[in-house]
Amino acid sequence: YAAEALDLCSISFSSACRSTNKLEMIQRFHETGVAHPDFIFFDAATQTAEDLAGRIPYPCIIKPVDSSGSRGVV
Repeated sequence: YAAEALDLCSISFSSACRSTNKLEMIQRFHETGVAHPDFIFFDAATQTAEDLAGRIPYPCIIKPVDSSGSRGVV
């Protein structure tokens, strides 16, 4: 945000935000035709694990949408 506000050479603020939100990043990949792994978004506030039963291929990786790298990956 600071680099954009100061008109410095950097990635855009929206790109930086997308890079640390896995759902937004994958959705943008999908919109622009960039290859990406299959994904299912799960919102624990509105869904239960039973809602996804039978839809999740195994083995799978569960990732939180926020943060970057492999933080929170199980």
